[in-house]
Amino acid sequence: MSAGKGREMKKSLEYWVAPALRNRGFTGKFPVLSRTRGAQLDVVELQFTKYGGGFRMNLGVCPAGGLTTKWGQFVQPGEATTAHEMDRRYFLSPFQLSEGRTKAQWFEFTSENTDQVAQDFLANVETVDRWFLTGEAPRAKTRPKSRDEPIHQFVMRLLRPR
Repeated sequence: MSAGKGREMKKSLEYWVAPALRNRGFTGKFPVLSRTRGAQLDVVELQFTKYGGGFRMNLGVCPAGGLTTKWGQFVQPGEATTAHEMDRRYFLSPFQLSEGRTKAQWFEFTSENTDQVAQDFLANVETVDRWFLTGEAPRAKTRPKSRDEPIHQFVMRLLRPR
């Protein structure tokens, strides 16, 4: 992974997206944030590709009574650290948002467009809250304008309020 490109994207997401999540009650060290909602813990985690140029958002819920991981470790709600530990989890990527019309599993970026991608990704914060509150996975209702439209622009166009 190009360390510089990944660092730039992380800084852009921390600048643009993290405040919106914090306004919804999430705390912690970016790129892993969590909030207590009732007796359960909601976890938001940004995951970057090991090759660089892409990220997705992992979401997870730790129930009030805690959970036992696949490897047998018991985790209290306040001890859960990553969305991968959760039984109820979801990852937000272009594939899910487009009902399978794209195979893209990662939001793509270059070192030149990190701020734009992060600003566009802000629309996903509402989707994150909806998933935590209802379990409703996002579904796209329109198609890309053309094959030339970058996937992150297509996804953000879908998520903008109408």
